[in-house]
Amino acid sequence: MGLAARPRRQSPFKRRLGGEYRRRGYAGEFIPHGAFGIDYALIAMFLCLLVFQLRGALYWLIAAVAGGLAVFISIILPGNLYIVIASVLAATIGVLIRRTSKAPEGTP
Repeated sequence: MGLAARPRRQSPFKRRLGGEYRRRGYAGEFIPHGAFGIDYALIAMFLCLLVFQLRGALYWLIAAVAGGLAVFISIILPGNLYIVIASVLAATIGVLIRRTSKAPEGTP
């Protein structure tokens, strides 16, 4: 009875990480192999926060303005400063629209 070296079984966790055993999900195929998924998780988190904040037409309009400004400014400015500038401009536009569209006090 010789003790032959048996091939060691690989755990399902290691197989999954190694790429031999991968399940496909709805958005999981867009995450590159070997990535931790942090980029996807941050985007998904901020999209969920945005969706829960959209309560009316003004909010949808300002979200669209912020997105458009972010895309436009990202073409002009290098780096990530465009996110801050677009959000501040969109918030300012939202405040100005809300101020001008509010009815004066005492009217129904």
